[in-house]
Amino acid sequence: MNAEAPRKKSSVKKVPKEIKWRAFLAPEHPWKTVIILIVLVCIIFTVGKYVYDIVPGEVSSRILPAILAGLLVFLLFFGSFNPYFIPINYHLTHEEIVIKKFYHTDRREWKMFRRFFLTRSGVVFSTFTTRKRFLDNFRGVQLFLPTDKEKREKVLNFLETKLPLDAGQSRE
Repeated sequence: MNAEAPRKKSSVKKVPKEIKWRAFLAPEHPWKTVIILIVLVCIIFTVGKYVYDIVPGEVSSRILPAILAGLLVFLLFFGSFNPYFIPINYHLTHEEIVIKKFYHTDRREWKMFRRFFLTRSGVVFSTFTTRKRFLDNFRGVQLFLPTDKEKREKVLNFLETKLPLDAGQSRE
């Protein structure tokens, strides 16, 4: 009986009271970032050239609309890719989930969510109790996991103390 007691203690996972990490995808994937930036520059110049060509008048009156169109394309593109280009700080406690970006802090209580499931880049907290649904991506919250395997395991261990992993998924 004494021999079994140490085994039980060693199999118990130590979970911290809170956990913090930072996800910044752009420097973690340098080639993907370079390709995205090259595509962005090409799109900006193409739209700018198109607007420059269709606006009538002298050269000086055609430059400003072309620059504004390029700026608009940049803002739309950057807005859709902001989780990739902006660092996100995560802080999970026993009471809440805090997601902090440079322009916004989102706080959610654990009781809002029923389960979580793994994605290619992280996890999604779902408000539904059963199987994956279409609305998970709209009602749920996505967290990017750390790329370091040890930190990733600590985060997943913490999450499993708060929510169940989706049925049919495993951590491997």
